[in-house]
Amino acid sequence: MARAEQRCSRVRAGALGVLSALLAGCALHIQPVSLAPHLPGAIPEGVSPDRPRLGVGPFVDVRSIDSRRGLVPPLRASFLGVIREGENQTGDRAFVGDLAEQVRRDAAATLAHSGAFSEVLLLNPGSNARQADVDYVLSGRIEELTGIQYQRAQLSLLQVGFLRNRYFEAVGIARIQYALKRADAVVWSERIESNARGADLAIAQAAVDAAALANERMAETLFGRLGRGFALRTLPVRVLDACGLGRGPTELLIRDAGEVLERELGVRLAPAVEAWDEPGGLKTSLAVLDAVQRLAPPKGGIVAAFAPLPRDRSIELGARRFGIARQLGQHAVVDCRADDEPAALTLAHEIGHLFGAVHVRERSSLMHPVASFPGRFLDPLNRRVMRLTRERSFDRPLDRPLAEQIRAVYRAANDLPDEVNAPDLVEALSALPAEVSPKPSR
Repeated sequence: MARAEQRCSRVRAGALGVLSALLAGCALHIQPVSLAPHLPGAIPEGVSPDRPRLGVGPFVDVRSIDSRRGLVPPLRASFLGVIREGENQTGDRAFVGDLAEQVRRDAAATLAHSGAFSEVLLLNPGSNARQADVDYVLSGRIEELTGIQYQRAQLSLLQVGFLRNRYFEAVGIARIQYALKRADAVVWSERIESNARGADLAIAQAAVDAAALANERMAETLFGRLGRGFALRTLPVRVLDACGLGRGPTELLIRDAGEVLERELGVRLAPAVEAWDEPGGLKTSLAVLDAVQRLAPPKGGIVAAFAPLPRDRSIELGARRFGIARQLGQHAVVDCRADDEPAALTLAHEIGHLFGAVHVRERSSLMHPVASFPGRFLDPLNRRVMRLTRERSFDRPLDRPLAEQIRAVYRAANDLPDEVNAPDLVEALSALPAEVSPKPSR
């Protein structure tokens, strides 16, 4: 009897060893990533030379030992099987190169792109740039930068399809302490924490996105503290609430979208919220937009509706629509569901179309067609377009001289296929008034 039990134990141990070896191959393999600047590092056109100059000093990596080491959920035995369940967590192995230096360079590029400063310099030992050459110096401490992804994998001899492996949504977490000094005195200090998540995000990319979003929030904060440097245009917005959000939550969404448009465009939204009984039986997003377009905008303003959009998919995008607007129109719609809070950035994106902005390939741009990264900055192409149109009258068609300026920008972008899709430019050009043919000479 004892011999039989011992033999059975050996067989079970051998089977579990084979299963464990098989399941070891199901561990998450993290592809190392480099945190290259996610925004162009050039100062935008038209930034006043009177804006302050910034030096970006060293960033220090003070992550914990556990955060640097990373984490893989352990294997454990189950009845005639093996389970791996728990959180995978990035460590140093998930990043290529000096993480603190990469976060610093991304911060510098984001600050330059924001237009908050007339010059942004990296202050390095031995370089020509010195603290005396700038008005402010920014430094940072990286307290946390990690990607987390929950995994459940199971091998069992008792189930059909003996291997089951599932990875849940990846989440990136960044926590950075920033400090801004002037003449060696700290004038601003803040700890900013940001999260990035997405079903299609790799775990290391989620961490990188979280750091980029922390830098965007920091740049927005500094832009607001240092003043905009230009007059604001007030844009009346008739806001239709077909989702039952209520006045308070709706106004908060408008305010968040407005912060982006104020910084990028110098346009302040002035909302007037009203409930709207959306017509029933609308089967497509275009049908919802057509219904909204039958409603009059306020004088000199636009209509923005929060309404349930049918779950039709854009052929071009291969993804569900979360908003819709017609190029250079006056009406925009943002989706809402019981399980989906309407996004302020979607509203800012759709209002961008009303000012002539086009979809671009740059993932970090507010005008990227797929909401894979919640970027709050425009790309250079759409900045040029929208700063031409920021004073456009919504009460009448585009002035012809303005239309020709916009047409020239669109056509110049046609030579940049890596930045914008040709069909998007064709649609944008078709929204402009027809060109006047030159009179034939006699």
